[in-house]
Amino acid sequence: MKTRVFYKTALLVLAAVVYCLTGCQSGGNTDEDSTTQGTIAMISSEDIAPVMDTIVHGFQGMYDKAHVLHSSASVREAVGALLNDSVKMIAISRPFNAAEESVITKFKLEIDRDSIALDGVAVLVNEKLPAVELTVTQLRRLLSGTVTNWRQLSPKFPPLPVTVAMVPYSGVHEYLITRILRRTALGAPVEACKSSPDIIASVGKHQGTIGFVGFSWLRYATNIFEPPAATRLLNIADSGYAQEMTPDSMEFFRPHPAYVYRHYYPLPRTLYLYSKNLGRGVGLGFASFIKGNEGQKIFTMNGLVPATRKVRLVRTNTQ
Repeated sequence: MKTRVFYKTALLVLAAVVYCLTGCQSGGNTDEDSTTQGTIAMISSEDIAPVMDTIVHGFQGMYDKAHVLHSSASVREAVGALLNDSVKMIAISRPFNAAEESVITKFKLEIDRDSIALDGVAVLVNEKLPAVELTVTQLRRLLSGTVTNWRQLSPKFPPLPVTVAMVPYSGVHEYLITRILRRTALGAPVEACKSSPDIIASVGKHQGTIGFVGFSWLRYATNIFEPPAATRLLNIADSGYAQEMTPDSMEFFRPHPAYVYRHYYPLPRTLYLYSKNLGRGVGLGFASFIKGNEGQKIFTMNGLVPATRKVRLVRTNTQ
């Protein structure tokens, strides 16, 4: 099979087309006293917490009388808090599952639902592991436990046991079960981590460890995601995710917002904002900020794809 790698050429820059709308984010809003001042608590799933924290700071910086008490938790904990009325707003990295929808229907809960951004799941290995690319099929073999040693994937890999660094029940964990393992059990040896930074640290320390993190946990600078210290970001390929569909080629894509937007990167996700009973208070103002120009620009600046604004792609010579 011929392998075509699409990361050598000029990268695509993602840029949000920002509109200057009359009255948008202006201090002249007649509801300013309610939508731009006050306090609300919200929870983000841990895998997207950094970008949501940046958005919180952006909102509070614009409106000094607004206070968002932001915390992070697993997706399940965040959803539970919303359904149990512990918080009025959550941001998570997946839609409600069937069990959650059943509770919403049973108790006739009215929940506002918005897609706020697109991101992806990045795959990390130790910088000393001679791997630069993997297919989704190879990832499935690793995660299922079918492959227990790196040498089984390729003779160029050292004979090291495979370990998966994972935050149990996180948004990324649930995503891997659904997207890669097709709702079958995770069979690989797992190092249970408390947070995404713990995953990154473990991959950097152990040559046989592989980790998965949301784009939010990577530094986005000069139009690329930079691998954390002592790690390498892998390029990923899968059938159906390609620029040129040919039977004898497999195209690998680095994690990049333009490739997520063009449906080339094989591990994309949608981020969701769920809220209930916001009324006309500061929660409504914050939700509008997230979906509006300023919030969407923050997503873009952090390497995610805005969901509520038009996008244009610009080709540059960045390598």
